[in-house]
Amino acid sequence: MRALAAFVVVAAGCGPVQPASDRVPVSGGQSTTQGDEGTKPGSDAPMHGDDAAAGDDMKLDIDSVGETLGGCPHMFDMTPLPSALEVLVDVSQTMATQYVDHDGMPETQSITRWHMLSAALTEWLPALADGADIDLQIFPRVDAPPPPATGACQATVGFGLGTPVDTLLALLPAPEATFMQGANPTELAIATAQFRLQDIDEQATRTIVLFTDGAPNCAAGQEPPALFDAVADATRGWAEYAFALGIRTYVVAIAVPDGEYGGSQGDPYANHHQILQGIANAGGTPYLPVADAAELETMLAYIVAQTRSCRAAIPSGLAGAVGWVEVDGQTFYEIGFGNCFGDAGFVWVDNGLYDTIELCGTACELFVEEGTATLVEQCAFPE
Repeated sequence: MRALAAFVVVAAGCGPVQPASDRVPVSGGQSTTQGDEGTKPGSDAPMHGDDAAAGDDMKLDIDSVGETLGGCPHMFDMTPLPSALEVLVDVSQTMATQYVDHDGMPETQSITRWHMLSAALTEWLPALADGADIDLQIFPRVDAPPPPATGACQATVGFGLGTPVDTLLALLPAPEATFMQGANPTELAIATAQFRLQDIDEQATRTIVLFTDGAPNCAAGQEPPALFDAVADATRGWAEYAFALGIRTYVVAIAVPDGEYGGSQGDPYANHHQILQGIANAGGTPYLPVADAAELETMLAYIVAQTRSCRAAIPSGLAGAVGWVEVDGQTFYEIGFGNCFGDAGFVWVDNGLYDTIELCGTACELFVEEGTATLVEQCAFPE
């Protein structure tokens, strides 16, 4: 088993202090906004709108809070905002027909790539959904015909974010299933996922997680045999576009062989590791190849940690007045604006509204573990 445990990290004074009983709770909550309709240049992708009105119902009027509590500093209890997570699962023909040594033991029988992945998803999908609104898309359709039929590129659109985990798990073919025959329309799956996520308020941590065993084909405008033998290069572009909207794309590659291969059965001619790594990097994440069940478990634990929300909504009118954040008795201060880079503290989320902060490093780890943090208002010093 490869040593991948290192991957498992989390990306991740004036006046009396008000007692805990006088704190104003600020619950994390996810709001949605429908942006102005537009298009990504050269494609049908709608742009994210600039509507800043969504989510106002969760905010507090600082002036009225001050009148109620009096004194300074004010303290506000916060909980993590839920994440938004699109999980894309490859059920193409090679997932059902190619076998893998899942446990590194020659005396045990090999299982299909699908068997290994489905068993892991059954265990880990509830963990991914803990603290997140989650959706699941299966591609291609489980009943898709084999190439060269163009129907091999049809995909299933999920129920939508927030679907119960039991409903999502029921969509997956049985671990022993070998009837799947379709190709690999990853481009369609990623495009659909980013359409849904770009309508989610930017307060939320938005993520796409792709599980696949090969490079995408089913390129738009192509006909057989090129439809199946060529890489759908636009897939990388969709991941790059999503990242520009603040949506990360993780790629977990299931037992992908090294070198050039492809041609028949819906496999494009390509270095599949190279193609999949390009998609992951365009999506702002490291490439995550796995060779066996143990490595898959490690990668899933890593993704669970990465998709845990360390963001929290703050009261309206408090922009620039946050003194510090307390988590489990420790104090953390502002370290920047935009993205976390591992230091312990918090940053303002770059959504143009100054209504969300993100805890970083140790502060994030404690926030996830404790489930609550306390924001302390910065008081002005008397003249």
